[in-house]
Amino acid sequence: MTKEEIICMALEAGFNKFDYGLRDDGSWATYFDCWPEQIERFAALVAAAEREECAKVCDKHWDDNGQHCANAIRARGSK
Repeated sequence: MTKEEIICMALEAGFNKFDYGLRDDGSWATYFDCWPEQIERFAALVAAAEREECAKVCDKHWDDNGQHCANAIRARGSK
């Protein structure tokens, strides 16, 4: 996952983005804040994206085992 993809998921989860937050080292940077519910949503988005990438690897295997593996990985998101 790229930094940009992670930031997009954080924003989709409802994180608030602020510019020019003061870091521990004294530098200024963009920062985000959120509530516990938003962290849970972010974690779910990250997990779903990772599951899909893993399933795509299995999809590249054209035999029944590869397809079974991809289906099993995708099914984990419906639990």
